[in-house]
Order: sequence, then C-alpha cells, then structure tokens
Amino acid sequence: MSVTTNVVDWLGQLDYGTVPAWLGALSLLLAYRIFHRDRISSDRAQVDLVGFWAVPSWDRRSPMDAMVETCEIERFVRNGSQLPVDVHQVAFDVRTQWCVRDLEQWSDDFPVWEIKEGTDLLRYFQGLVRVPPEETYELGAQPINVAHLAPAHAGQLDPLIGLSYEVRWMLISDNAGRRWEVRPGRSTRRIRWFSRRRAGYPANWHNPYSVVLRTTRAWTSTQVGRIKMGKATG
Repeated sequence: MSVTTNVVDWLGQLDYGTVPAWLGALSLLLAYRIFHRDRISSDRAQVDLVGFWAVPSWDRRSPMDAMVETCEIERFVRNGSQLPVDVHQVAFDVRTQWCVRDLEQWSDDFPVWEIKEGTDLLRYFQGLVRVPPEETYELGAQPINVAHLAPAHAGQLDPLIGLSYEVRWMLISDNAGRRWEVRPGRSTRRIRWFSRRRAGYPANWHNPYSVVLRTTRAWTSTQVGRIKMGKATG
C-alpha cells in the first residue's frame, strides 16, 4: 500500500463535524470580526475629526520678470471633536510647478513656455500643538525658499499651481491617551509599543527597543570598522 493511499484513508477517517457546527464557528468568527471593526471605529472616532490644511501663497509674476524665490504656506489644524487632542507632529511635502522655456519652439518674438515639476520636494514637520474642542488653531506662515527647486531654463512659478502640498502623516494623541497615525485619504492606525515607526517620527514616538537595537548596531559597526582599519594599517 502506497503512502498516498494511507494519507487518503487517514483523511477519510477524520471527524470534520457537522455542517451546523461549521456554520456556528464561522458565525462566531464573523461576529468577532464585526465587533473588532466597530471597536476600532469607536476608538478612532475622535481623531477622525482632526484635520490639517494649508494655504500656499506667492507673488504671481510674469515668467519674464525676476524669479520668485520665497513663498509662504499658512497652516491650520482643526479639532472637530468635543474633547481636546494633542497633535504631536504633522509631516507634509511641498512640491513646485514651473514655467520653463520650450527651447524647441522658443523665439524672442514668440516665447513659448511649458509646465514642469520642480527638481525635488521639500518635507516639513510641524511640532506639538494642543487643540481645544471644536476649535481651529492657526499655526502661522511657514516661509519656504523654492529657488533651488527650479529646473533648468525656468522662468517663474506656475501662477495657478506653482506651489502645492501633501500631508504624509499626522501623529495624534486622543483624550484617552491613545496614540494614532493618521494618513489623510489613506489610513489611520493605532500606534502601540510593537507598531512600526517611520524615520521622521519624534524621538518620544520611537519604539525604545528599536532605538536600543539601532544604537547597538551603529556601535558594533563602528567597532568593526576600527578593527578592520587597524588590521589594514598594521
């Protein structure tokens, strides 16, 4: 008798239970899943009412005029809940769009411009802010130097969409002390001791075990490098 036949016989002898038992188990799992989802939704209800937005402003000029080098972004945080929240950090990226000479069609009598993105983006971090219930907190204007982002042959920022921003994440503590990472338009997750952290998080939001591990690795790497250098020179 082959091994395959023995396995088939063994599977045939197993007691898989009745259909009602399976349906009952699946119903229990489904009920737990719904309860867990509703619990998360209830816990995050406060942070879902917290929002950040910005209003970019710059001197709109003709592409033939002197290039605008500095802009501003006015920042706001709104707490729409009935309890206070602590916004520990807001990380947002700033992008630029430029009017650039179209050299293939360009002539002094008939200048032609095309729109191109800046050579890079800028990431900014807003620090700790406590926002009272149902209030909007004005964070003030953030000056931004954009001259180094201009591509070759750029004349001026696009007058319509020359400056834009995108919120990457917000780190929020709700009134119950729970920590959350909110990524507008993408996801919201609770930050626990074992949760994955991002490189740009504040120091007090990093996992202490990860900090120790990174420090140990850096120290070990330095020591190994010194030993190798000593052997090479010796």
